[in-house]
Amino acid sequence: MIELWERHAGYEFEAKDADAAVSTMVSDASVMHLPTMSGATGREALREYYRTVFIPGIPDGTVNEPVARFVGHDFLVDQAIMKVRHDRVIPYLLPGIAPTGVVLEVPLPCS
Repeated sequence: MIELWERHAGYEFEAKDADAAVSTMVSDASVMHLPTMSGATGREALREYYRTVFIPGIPDGTVNEPVARFVGHDFLVDQAIMKVRHDRVIPYLLPGIAPTGVVLEVPLPCS
């Protein structure tokens, strides 16, 4: 499970490849970014969301610094601090807010 999750995150943040990222998900996967409620459910909707919203909204140089990881029989949850420079509109985090150039540090749970 850890290897699959890390491969998925690499497809999102390094390769920026929507098809590869979605290939790591189950068919009825759901992604919801809180508190903006940005996301989708199901592989086809997620592929479109990743291709048009999420991946283009990831600023270059984004870093997710690990805080803690919890792994059980059928779950994995990472806690991290996401550090990004607000160099573009980030629809899943700051929808409609013009870039400010400020470095943001956002605590995240990811599962």
